Amino acid sequence: MNICKLVDEDLYRCAAYWAERQQEFLPDLYEDFQDLVKPDSICYEPVAGSAFDIANLAMAEWFLFDRGFGAYQSALDAYLAHPPRGVSFAHKERLTQISHTQFFSQFVILNKDAASGMCLLEDRFGGRRYQVFDSHVAEHPRWGTGLISERIARCDGQWMLVGRIHLYDTAPAKLSIEHESQCDTFAACGSGGTCDENGAKQGVHEHAQNPDNFFIQLLRDCLSMDGRYHASMRISCAP
Repeated sequence: MNICKLVDEDLYRCAAYWAERQQEFLPDLYEDFQDLVKPDSICYEPVAGSAFDIANLAMAEWFLFDRGFGAYQSALDAYLAHPPRGVSFAHKERLTQISHTQFFSQFVILNKDAASGMCLLEDRFGGRRYQVFDSHVAEHPRWGTGLISERIARCDGQWMLVGRIHLYDTAPAKLSIEHESQCDTFAACGSGGTCDENGAKQGVHEHAQNPDNFFIQLLRDCLSMDGRYHASMRISCAP
Protein backbone atom coordinates (compact mmCIF):
# COMPACT_ATOMS: atom_id res chain seq x y z
CA MET A 1 0.00 0.00 0.00
CA ASN A 2 1.42 3.40 -0.95
CA ILE A 3 2.03 6.14 1.58
CA CYS A 4 -0.93 8.28 0.49
CA LYS A 5 -3.40 5.45 1.07
CA LEU A 6 -1.81 4.67 4.42
CA VAL A 7 -2.18 8.30 5.52
CA ASP A 8 -5.80 8.33 4.33
CA GLU A 9 -6.50 5.33 6.54
CA ASP A 10 -4.63 6.91 9.46
CA LEU A 11 -6.66 10.11 9.23
CA TYR A 12 -9.90 8.17 8.87
CA ARG A 13 -9.09 6.22 12.02
CA CYS A 14 -8.35 9.44 13.91
CA ALA A 15 -11.58 11.05 12.68
CA ALA A 16 -13.57 7.95 13.63
CA TYR A 17 -12.07 8.06 17.12
CA TRP A 18 -13.37 11.59 17.63
CA ALA A 19 -16.71 10.82 15.98
CA GLU A 20 -17.34 8.21 18.67
CA ARG A 21 -16.76 10.90 21.32
CA GLN A 22 -18.51 13.81 19.62
CA GLN A 23 -21.00 14.31 22.44
CA GLU A 24 -18.09 15.66 24.51
CA PHE A 25 -17.32 18.59 22.18
CA LEU A 26 -19.82 18.85 19.31
CA PRO A 27 -22.16 21.52 20.79
CA ASP A 28 -19.28 23.92 21.46
CA LEU A 29 -17.64 23.12 18.12
CA TYR A 30 -20.88 23.71 16.25
CA GLU A 31 -21.50 27.01 18.00
CA ASP A 32 -17.94 28.26 17.43
CA PHE A 33 -18.06 27.35 13.74
CA GLN A 34 -21.38 29.10 13.24
CA ASP A 35 -20.11 32.24 14.97
CA LEU A 36 -16.91 32.37 12.90
CA VAL A 37 -18.09 31.25 9.47
CA LYS A 38 -21.84 31.93 9.49
CA PRO A 39 -22.54 29.35 6.76
CA ASP A 40 -25.92 30.07 5.21
CA SER A 41 -26.58 26.34 4.81
CA ILE A 42 -26.54 25.95 8.60
CA CYS A 43 -27.65 29.34 9.86
CA TYR A 44 -30.35 30.21 7.37
CA GLU A 45 -31.34 27.08 5.43
CA PRO A 46 -31.11 23.98 7.66
CA VAL A 47 -31.40 21.46 4.84
CA ALA A 48 -29.52 18.23 4.25
CA GLY A 49 -28.24 19.13 0.80
CA SER A 50 -24.73 19.40 -0.59
CA ALA A 51 -24.14 22.87 0.91
CA PHE A 52 -24.93 21.52 4.36
CA ASP A 53 -22.62 18.54 3.82
CA ILE A 54 -19.79 20.82 2.67
CA ALA A 55 -20.20 23.03 5.74
CA ASN A 56 -20.02 20.00 8.02
CA LEU A 57 -16.92 18.64 6.28
CA ALA A 58 -15.28 22.06 6.55
CA MET A 59 -16.10 22.14 10.26
CA ALA A 60 -14.62 18.65 10.70
CA GLU A 61 -11.40 19.67 8.93
CA TRP A 62 -11.09 22.77 11.09
CA PHE A 63 -11.64 20.68 14.23
CA LEU A 64 -9.08 18.04 13.30
CA PHE A 65 -6.26 20.32 12.15
CA ASP A 66 -6.71 23.90 13.40
CA ARG A 67 -9.07 24.39 16.32
CA GLY A 68 -7.48 24.22 19.73
CA PHE A 69 -8.44 21.23 21.84
CA GLY A 70 -7.81 21.68 25.54
CA ALA A 71 -4.07 22.05 26.07
CA TYR A 72 -3.35 20.94 22.49
CA GLN A 73 -3.19 22.85 19.23
CA SER A 74 -5.68 20.54 17.54
CA ALA A 75 -7.70 17.37 17.93
CA LEU A 76 -5.04 15.58 15.89
CA ASP A 77 -2.36 16.60 18.39
CA ALA A 78 -4.58 15.52 21.29
CA TYR A 79 -5.05 12.14 19.62
CA LEU A 80 -1.29 11.73 19.21
CA ALA A 81 -0.66 12.71 22.83
CA HIS A 82 -3.15 10.12 24.08
CA PRO A 83 -3.51 7.50 21.35
CA PRO A 84 -6.02 4.68 21.78
CA ARG A 85 -4.79 1.25 22.68
CA GLY A 86 -3.61 -0.96 19.89
CA VAL A 87 -2.43 1.67 17.41
CA SER A 88 0.91 0.93 15.84
CA PHE A 89 4.07 3.00 16.08
CA ALA A 90 3.97 3.44 12.29
CA HIS A 91 0.44 4.87 12.52
CA LYS A 92 1.52 7.42 15.13
CA GLU A 93 4.70 8.28 13.24
CA ARG A 94 2.85 9.00 10.00
CA LEU A 95 0.28 11.19 11.76
CA THR A 96 3.07 13.01 13.62
CA GLN A 97 4.64 13.90 10.28
CA ILE A 98 1.26 15.10 9.03
CA SER A 99 0.72 17.22 12.14
CA HIS A 100 4.15 18.85 11.81
CA THR A 101 3.88 19.68 8.09
CA GLN A 102 0.20 20.25 7.31
CA PHE A 103 -0.96 23.68 6.22
CA PHE A 104 -3.83 25.20 4.28
CA SER A 105 -3.07 27.66 1.50
CA GLN A 106 -4.03 28.91 -1.92
CA PHE A 107 -2.10 27.48 -4.85
CA VAL A 108 -1.73 28.17 -8.54
CA ILE A 109 -2.30 25.01 -10.58
CA LEU A 110 0.75 24.90 -12.84
CA ASN A 111 0.40 21.39 -14.22
CA LYS A 112 -1.26 18.09 -13.44
CA ASP A 113 -1.32 14.50 -14.61
CA ALA A 114 -4.57 12.57 -14.29
CA ALA A 115 -2.90 9.18 -14.78
CA SER A 116 -0.59 9.55 -11.77
CA GLY A 117 -2.77 11.89 -9.70
CA MET A 118 0.13 14.32 -9.34
CA CYS A 119 -0.23 18.11 -9.44
CA LEU A 120 2.41 20.82 -9.57
CA LEU A 121 1.15 23.62 -7.30
CA GLU A 122 2.69 26.96 -6.41
CA ASP A 123 1.88 28.59 -3.08
CA ARG A 124 0.74 32.10 -3.94
CA PHE A 125 1.90 33.48 -0.61
CA GLY A 126 5.37 31.99 -0.40
CA GLY A 127 6.34 31.19 -3.97
CA ARG A 128 7.28 27.59 -3.18
CA ARG A 129 6.29 24.82 -5.54
CA TYR A 130 5.02 21.47 -4.40
CA GLN A 131 4.59 18.19 -6.21
CA VAL A 132 1.35 17.04 -4.59
CA PHE A 133 -0.60 13.82 -4.89
CA ASP A 134 -4.18 15.02 -5.30
CA SER A 135 -6.13 12.80 -7.66
CA HIS A 136 -9.29 14.88 -7.21
CA VAL A 137 -7.70 17.98 -8.73
CA ALA A 138 -5.64 15.98 -11.22
CA GLU A 139 -8.70 14.22 -12.64
CA HIS A 140 -11.10 17.19 -12.58
CA PRO A 141 -11.77 18.08 -16.24
CA ARG A 142 -12.45 21.78 -15.64
CA TRP A 143 -9.65 22.51 -13.18
CA GLY A 144 -6.80 22.93 -15.63
CA THR A 145 -5.67 26.36 -14.47
CA GLY A 146 -6.75 28.82 -11.81
CA LEU A 147 -6.41 28.82 -8.04
CA ILE A 148 -7.05 25.92 -5.71
CA SER A 149 -7.19 26.31 -1.94
CA GLU A 150 -6.58 23.10 -0.03
CA ARG A 151 -4.70 21.50 2.85
CA ILE A 152 -1.55 19.54 2.12
CA ALA A 153 1.09 17.78 4.22
CA ARG A 154 4.21 15.69 3.75
CA CYS A 155 4.86 12.16 4.92
CA ASP A 156 7.92 10.07 4.05
CA GLY A 157 8.97 12.70 1.51
CA GLN A 158 5.67 12.83 -0.38
CA TRP A 159 3.36 15.85 -0.39
CA MET A 160 -0.32 14.93 -0.48
CA LEU A 161 -3.81 16.24 0.07
CA VAL A 162 -4.91 15.71 3.68
CA GLY A 163 -8.06 17.86 3.86
CA ARG A 164 -11.41 17.21 2.24
CA ILE A 165 -12.27 20.73 1.15
CA HIS A 166 -11.23 22.16 -2.22
CA LEU A 167 -11.98 25.81 -2.93
CA TYR A 168 -11.45 26.45 -6.64
CA ASP A 169 -11.35 30.00 -7.95
CA THR A 170 -12.26 30.44 -11.61
CA ALA A 171 -10.64 33.88 -11.69
CA PRO A 172 -7.33 34.06 -13.62
CA ALA A 173 -4.39 32.96 -11.50
CA LYS A 174 -1.31 35.12 -11.01
CA LEU A 175 2.02 33.50 -10.34
CA SER A 176 4.13 34.45 -7.37
CA ILE A 177 7.27 36.45 -8.10
CA GLU A 178 9.39 34.24 -5.84
CA HIS A 179 9.95 31.22 -8.05
CA GLU A 180 12.85 32.10 -10.35
CA SER A 181 15.25 29.50 -8.96
CA GLN A 182 12.71 26.70 -8.73
CA CYS A 183 11.50 24.20 -11.32
CA ASP A 184 8.70 25.44 -13.52
CA THR A 185 7.33 22.36 -15.24
CA PHE A 186 5.71 19.17 -14.06
CA ALA A 187 8.36 17.05 -15.73
CA ALA A 188 11.25 19.04 -14.25
CA CYS A 189 10.23 18.12 -10.73
CA GLY A 190 10.00 14.43 -11.47
CA SER A 191 7.05 12.15 -10.85
CA GLY A 192 6.51 11.39 -7.20
CA GLY A 193 9.06 13.95 -6.02
CA THR A 194 8.85 17.35 -4.39
CA CYS A 195 10.28 20.71 -5.29
CA ASP A 196 10.49 21.76 -1.64
CA GLU A 197 13.49 20.53 0.31
CA ASN A 198 12.25 22.01 3.61
CA GLY A 199 9.29 21.35 5.82
CA ALA A 200 5.96 22.89 4.94
CA LYS A 201 6.20 25.43 7.73
CA GLN A 202 9.69 26.64 6.85
CA GLY A 203 9.78 29.74 4.71
CA VAL A 204 6.09 29.94 3.89
CA HIS A 205 3.99 33.06 4.10
CA GLU A 206 2.83 34.12 7.53
CA HIS A 207 -0.75 33.15 6.73
CA ALA A 208 0.33 29.52 6.60
CA GLN A 209 1.86 29.84 10.05
CA ASN A 210 -1.66 30.62 11.26
CA PRO A 211 -3.83 28.39 9.05
CA ASP A 212 -6.76 28.63 11.44
CA ASN A 213 -7.37 32.29 10.59
CA PHE A 214 -6.80 31.86 6.84
CA PHE A 215 -8.94 28.73 6.56
CA ILE A 216 -11.79 30.24 8.56
CA GLN A 217 -11.61 33.54 6.69
CA LEU A 218 -11.77 31.82 3.31
CA LEU A 219 -14.64 29.60 4.43
CA ARG A 220 -16.54 32.66 5.59
CA ASP A 221 -15.92 34.40 2.27
CA CYS A 222 -17.25 31.35 0.40
CA LEU A 223 -19.95 29.85 2.63
CA SER A 224 -21.59 32.77 4.38
CA MET A 225 -24.62 34.50 2.92
CA ASP A 226 -22.65 37.71 2.30
CA GLY A 227 -19.42 35.96 1.27
CA ARG A 228 -17.17 37.92 -1.08
CA TYR A 229 -16.30 35.00 -3.37
CA HIS A 230 -19.68 33.50 -4.26
CA ALA A 231 -19.33 34.67 -7.84
CA SER A 232 -16.08 32.93 -8.76
CA MET A 233 -15.40 30.27 -6.13
CA ARG A 234 -16.38 26.62 -6.58
CA ILE A 235 -16.38 24.31 -3.57
CA SER A 236 -15.79 20.58 -3.83
CA CYS A 237 -15.05 17.74 -1.44
CA ALA A 238 -12.41 15.11 -2.05
CA PRO A 239 -13.84 11.57 -2.09
